[in-house]
Amino acid sequence: MLDIKLSIIIPNYNSADQLIKLLSTIPSTMDIQTIVVDDHSNSKLMEWEECKQKYKDSNVEFYVNECGKSAGGARNTGLKYAKGDWIMFADADDYFVPDFYEYVQKFFDKEYDLVYFRSTSIDLETGKISDRHEGAELLIRNYLENPNKKNEVRLKYNYFSPCAKLVRKELFDRFNIRFDEVMVANDVMCSLKLAFHANSIFVVDEIIYCITKQPGTLTTLITEERYDARMDVFYRRHSYLKEHLSKNEYKLLHFNARLRLKQVLQYKFGWKKYFEVLGKMLCERVPIWREISPSYYYETIRYMIREKKTVQDNGNH
Repeated sequence: MLDIKLSIIIPNYNSADQLIKLLSTIPSTMDIQTIVVDDHSNSKLMEWEECKQKYKDSNVEFYVNECGKSAGGARNTGLKYAKGDWIMFADADDYFVPDFYEYVQKFFDKEYDLVYFRSTSIDLETGKISDRHEGAELLIRNYLENPNKKNEVRLKYNYFSPCAKLVRKELFDRFNIRFDEVMVANDVMCSLKLAFHANSIFVVDEIIYCITKQPGTLTTLITEERYDARMDVFYRRHSYLKEHLSKNEYKLLHFNARLRLKQVLQYKFGWKKYFEVLGKMLCERVPIWREISPSYYYETIRYMIREKKTVQDNGNH
């Protein structure tokens, strides 16, 4: 019987041309099952068919989202067909770095439930390092430099992307964990539930994944509908963590409620909307006025300085 160690799940939406590059970075070995789930694309359909044709005799499987239409639904469809002991996720417009599998396969026989790796990011228009990986990099760097309880809690419950993580499939099955099938932030609740139920985690100081920044996406259109959808996830995340974490663990997290309020005015939704959101936050008992500690700002500034120096050093080589 085929012994599949790793299933890599890739949702695709109108990115078939970039998907080909991603697939080329995944080794064609019998212990990897690569699952591509199309989320009802409406463009680049010819490239999609060409991609399927190219990989028809490989370990790549192609499906169509069976759960409606959303990246979360596409990932859930992929989980339905996953056979590996371990799960990884990738986005169709990103790619793995060379030799990533060398680092990943070292953990197949380990006892960890969740393994975090580092990412980088690139601006496809300029070819320079982008900023899309910086939030996750800060969480990982802080933990690697000082793996105390504070940095562990912040890593587990503030790192939302499912990419660059190796997850034991048993976690999904035993606790029936799936992605939200919503328009935005489909990965938030899934990621924190996996982290909560993981008996042991490990963080690897190796970059295995590259996030791309597309030309023309410097700004994102924020509609009130999308804002409301993000806030719904925000409230559910807050409630889940307050219920499941100890008081001390909960206090280590910084819920950026004031930023959410500021966004109402920034996106010109009006004062009526502002007070509606404020009222909801008070009703849900979301901490709004708690001050962020000076150490939080210190850690952020220190990371930004270090990252800038790294970019400068790379430019000088």
